[in-house]
Amino acid sequence: MEWMLFAVASSFTFALVSVLDKLLISNHVANSRVFVATVGIAQILLGLFALPFALGSPYPITAVIIALLSGVFSG
Repeated sequence: MEWMLFAVASSFTFALVSVLDKLLISNHVANSRVFVATVGIAQILLGLFALPFALGSPYPITAVIIALLSGVFSG
């Protein structure tokens, strides 16, 4: 039954993010392209922050590179 909590939390989080995105785009951001660019820049910065932790992990460097490239190409 533990999975049920995660399923409900996931749905709630997705709904909350969707509502917040809509409010930000309609009230505080000039257009949706600016919003997408801002979110992309924030994700790049978070990825650069997390990179040293990934390189210090026990996984082989090829697995880390494949995971990084997967994130880059999926957007």
